[in-house]
Amino acid sequence: MSSPSLPWIEYVVVAASLIGTTGVGLYFSKSGKGSLEDYMFGGKRMTVLPITLSITATMMSANVLVGGGQEVYLHGSQTFAMMFPMAAGSLFGAYFYLPILYALDSVSPFEFFDRRYNSKVRKVISAINVFDTLQLIIMSIYVPALTFSQACGISPFKIACVLSVICFIYTVSGGLKAVAWADSFQMMILIFCTIFFFTVGLIKAGGVSEVWRLNDEGYRMELFNFDPSPFQRTTFWTCSGIFFMWAPYFLSASQHQRFKSLPSHDHAKKVILLSMILMISLTVLQYSIGLLAYAYFAGCDPVLAKKEIHSHSTIIPYFVSQIAVNHPGMTGLFHADIIAAGLSTTTSLWNTLSCTIYEDLIRPFMKPVSEKKAYRIIIGLVVILAVVTTSLTKGVEYLGTVVEATVILRTTTQAAIFVLFNAGMFLPWVNSKGIISGGLTAASVSLVVLIGNVSARRSGLSKDLPKFLTTEKCEGNFTTALSNATLTLGVEGYGSHSIADDSVFWLFKLSFWYYQVPGITAGILMAVIVSYLTGPQNLETVDPAMIVPQMRWLLPSGAKTTLNGAKNARNGTKNTRKGTKNVSNDEDADDTYQELYALVPQEAPEADVTELESNRTVRS
Repeated sequence: MSSPSLPWIEYVVVAASLIGTTGVGLYFSKSGKGSLEDYMFGGKRMTVLPITLSITATMMSANVLVGGGQEVYLHGSQTFAMMFPMAAGSLFGAYFYLPILYALDSVSPFEFFDRRYNSKVRKVISAINVFDTLQLIIMSIYVPALTFSQACGISPFKIACVLSVICFIYTVSGGLKAVAWADSFQMMILIFCTIFFFTVGLIKAGGVSEVWRLNDEGYRMELFNFDPSPFQRTTFWTCSGIFFMWAPYFLSASQHQRFKSLPSHDHAKKVILLSMILMISLTVLQYSIGLLAYAYFAGCDPVLAKKEIHSHSTIIPYFVSQIAVNHPGMTGLFHADIIAAGLSTTTSLWNTLSCTIYEDLIRPFMKPVSEKKAYRIIIGLVVILAVVTTSLTKGVEYLGTVVEATVILRTTTQAAIFVLFNAGMFLPWVNSKGIISGGLTAASVSLVVLIGNVSARRSGLSKDLPKFLTTEKCEGNFTTALSNATLTLGVEGYGSHSIADDSVFWLFKLSFWYYQVPGITAGILMAVIVSYLTGPQNLETVDPAMIVPQMRWLLPSGAKTTLNGAKNARNGTKNTRKGTKNVSNDEDADDTYQELYALVPQEAPEADVTELESNRTVRS
């Protein structure tokens, strides 16, 4: 079999997108001052547009672009119900997490654990985050490299090296500002490509009415399947499980870094709400491409017909290649789309992880160093991360099971991070022993649930059957036996079709949307139980700024108020001037200040109150 290849015009399109990305990143890197604050936060002068696009680009990974349409093609449109918990997760982040995280001084959101508990807890959580983020970076490089490799025949590792060099150039050159604007450029490519492919695909598939008719006949048009069973793959209720995957996005170091680059808390909240709208809109369009693909291939599934592909994991790239036959450059656009998603995630995470490692795991063990030296250390960390993550893509190329293991391990770490932050933010009596116990329990239970599910599926004891697929309308000769076999592979009718042997333990039958739920539930309970057994946290020592505003009523009136917390909560609303930086009259900042001020004990010494008042003016 000859190696796959692409016409020269497709390479030109991909190259143009890569050159454009690099050029945008380098252009905006020149406008920085080269300071540590500029590298970490873009000088805290970033505007809403680039940060909104950057956050959306980081969340819109290549896996979503390739896998979303496949999910709808096989299992129908019920997956669209996940938009509701996605919106809920974004609102949860804006109104519960953001008031706490924006009050932190550090580029690392794990400063929360330092102020809430102690530095040891912070180091443990940060180490977990490093492990979690490395896995995501590796896959963000590998997926677009693999997809492009299958089209052009070049080794995935060689492509990964080229992509990594491009990412490295503007990540090192300009820090967050360069990364955010390069992300914005990539996001514009992604938006254009998504709309373009959807429009062309809709035309090729016969228009709206024809696509609807064919998908309805194939039992794929459904949104309100209210089957309460947690064991069915996709229902309205099981889709709610994405909340536990989505909300933690706003606890990640990469998102925190972007929020802190904005001039105020209000700007950060606006970014979350705008990115929510943009992300949901794009996800709906990208998942809808799965409906277009089904309508296009209706009656002749290319995998069952043993055409040019042998797995439904590549059904969307194959669909694009078919509708692009008479559109030169369209295939290149598709790969530019996937590469843009991968690059934006990779650069964002390199930039953020290097800063987080320095803040949490290196600086505490060093003597104070100059800003210039700190900047060099962070650049050195980017170099190390680039080499390590790119090298490890070579292992993924040969070890297919590593992909599955990565998904399993990342899900466990995400469950742990969810418990660690939420127990600390919502339950003020949870102590350091309880929080660590809860995080470990969440990770352990999630790992057991995932391994049990994977084992049951591999052994054939548990299956998620796809919607009805057939080859009856394919052109060509097929034997009767083959026709019968293909006709029985799918299941007719609405609803989700998951089956499991009675011997399978009930936890191992759960829908994949619920994989994290048992771990999170067990983790929260363990955190509370251990805290009470070892002595609950003294509520008078809890910094109110580290508890979500809606739960601060649980704290006694004499609760300890960290003066830096009052200052940090208001730092986002200060006007930068030469000499003295005066805090603005931003309504939210004043509310935060008054709320924290009210928590100071009435019998506090005069000097303490004076010091608190002094925070209303911050010297440069």
